[in-house]
Amino acid sequence: MLSNKRIGILGGGQLGKMVCEAVSKWHQHIAVMDVSNDMPAANYCTQFIEGNFKSYDDVIQFGNTVDVISVEIEHVNIEALDHLKSRGVKVYPDPDILRKIIDKGLQKQLYISKGMPTAPFILVKNKEDILKKIASNEIQFPFVQKSRTEGYDGRGVAVIQHDGELDKIMDIPSVVEKKIDIKTELGVIVARNPQGQVEVFPPVEMKFNQEANLLDELVCPAQLAPENLEKAVNLSRELAEQTQIIGLLAVELFIDTDDQLFVNEIAPRPHNSGHHTIEACNVSQFEQFARAILGFPLIAPVSTKTSVMINLLGEPGYQGTPILTGIEDVMAMENVYIHWYGKKETKPARKMGHVTIIDENITDAHMKAMYIKEKLKVISV
Repeated sequence: MLSNKRIGILGGGQLGKMVCEAVSKWHQHIAVMDVSNDMPAANYCTQFIEGNFKSYDDVIQFGNTVDVISVEIEHVNIEALDHLKSRGVKVYPDPDILRKIIDKGLQKQLYISKGMPTAPFILVKNKEDILKKIASNEIQFPFVQKSRTEGYDGRGVAVIQHDGELDKIMDIPSVVEKKIDIKTELGVIVARNPQGQVEVFPPVEMKFNQEANLLDELVCPAQLAPENLEKAVNLSRELAEQTQIIGLLAVELFIDTDDQLFVNEIAPRPHNSGHHTIEACNVSQFEQFARAILGFPLIAPVSTKTSVMINLLGEPGYQGTPILTGIEDVMAMENVYIHWYGKKETKPARKMGHVTIIDENITDAHMKAMYIKEKLKVISV
């Protein structure tokens, strides 16, 4: 192996799986903990431990077997990470950073404290609080409600357009934001290692499934004015440096109809908006993540190919053992890369895989993506 440090990852989903795939060429020891050995990463790591990453005892026990511990999902037991850090285990990202990121209210306050542009917001306790603030005109339509904690993959978000949609309001502690008139959504992934080296991946343009509130398609390189791309890169780099993240920081941004840039959310881990890097960049986000947490030099990322990535989501009305239909036609296409995560159950809008399409021409790549969307369907037995 290239490093004698034993890596531990909390979470065995598709992100953990792709990290394991990336470091396999180094013959790197990488242990993964999650609740079941049916998880996607289980067959790709060198050691899989069944355990609950929200359990203090399970995280402590797992962390005592590794030298470096990181996450593929933010919602882990942070108190256990505090204890492991105090005992000398390298915990990346730092538990204090995780605390600020897993609570979207603290996230928003972080942007304000660092002078970062973000959508105007208020913090609320529950549905009653929101209704009172609507009545007093403190909250105006349309607005976006986001759960302060546990929101993930489109869950915990409600868009309220008018007073006929009050039944959609969640009765939980939330961030309520003014709804921005979005022209473009961007994703930028930043890597930072313990030595302070920072490298930024080229921004991608993101399109979302409005019903599921999930990433539907991304385009790289983003088709935007150079000055907007430069602003997005600089802002994302500044966030990584301000937070002192070690590993990856995925930054989601908006550009509104007035060409103003806003930080939407950040995630301290590999991200859906970087999956195309496996085939379309000189270094993947997953290898860069491993380099960062192991303290290796980072690669300056370059987009070597024009690419479009689409998510494979579970079809509405299907739940159970997954079947991917249309595979034969798509497998016959050149420069099309299918990634199947190996999840044992499909559900409506669940991420089951992704496809990256490479082409010299972005229009042709997009047309191929539209064809593949129509052909590939995730249904169930």
